[in-house]
Amino acid sequence: MQTAAQYREFAALNMNTRRLKKEMDGLFPGGWGTEELAEHICFKKTGMHLNDIPSAEVPSQEVQTAPKVSLPMPETTPEVNPPIQDVRHDVEARYQEYLRYFQPEAPNDSLDLRLLCENELTLQRLNERRLRMLETNARATDLKAIVEAITKLSADCGQIQKRLGIDRPTRGTGQDAGDKLVGYINKAKAVLQRQAVPLFCTNCYRSDAKTLNLYGFMVWHLQDEEVEWGLEFQCPRCHTKMVYSKENLADLKAIVGWHSNQS
Repeated sequence: MQTAAQYREFAALNMNTRRLKKEMDGLFPGGWGTEELAEHICFKKTGMHLNDIPSAEVPSQEVQTAPKVSLPMPETTPEVNPPIQDVRHDVEARYQEYLRYFQPEAPNDSLDLRLLCENELTLQRLNERRLRMLETNARATDLKAIVEAITKLSADCGQIQKRLGIDRPTRGTGQDAGDKLVGYINKAKAVLQRQAVPLFCTNCYRSDAKTLNLYGFMVWHLQDEEVEWGLEFQCPRCHTKMVYSKENLADLKAIVGWHSNQS
């Protein structure tokens, strides 16, 4: 097929082809027709939009002398089945670019990565088509359909990135595992100090030896709420009776360097 008329004729013959219907329903959930199918086949085969190719066949010596070949019947042409060489080359180039930053650890990672490359290139073409539709004042239903297809494909790309561990939240700020672990520990420590009540003896701490017997802690999640509470225990060292309450909690935390407003 060389002309726009041939693509339109081929599209009209293949409107009910199961494979093409599945592709088009995914791209145009709101509905599609012969023109959209011809545009899809043309772009997939040549990388050009339907309006960018000749509307009629250009005469040449080869065309004049060659016997006339009729168009293939539905489900008999292999022309639109295999991906064009340019598409394969683009996917492979993008795959190799990803390998500069990410190395698949398993065969399914490689499959996911190639699928991600294919989806991203499809997204690029869909966005180009969306811009062309805006320029040509396309129907609102067609525009809505392609936007929905872009949204769905973008979400699929995000899921693949999460499975591969290369999405932005997973990558974080580029810290190595040790730095991240230290960060997690510090955050956990801050949460614990904010929510916990340290158990120690103030009598031992105020002695000449300034002994800090930190026996443990109690987690109390309602420290900032208007809830009255109390706790009593006896120091096993000096046998002093300790009484904790909402009123003296802040002072007791300050002695051991804990602060209720840590985040």
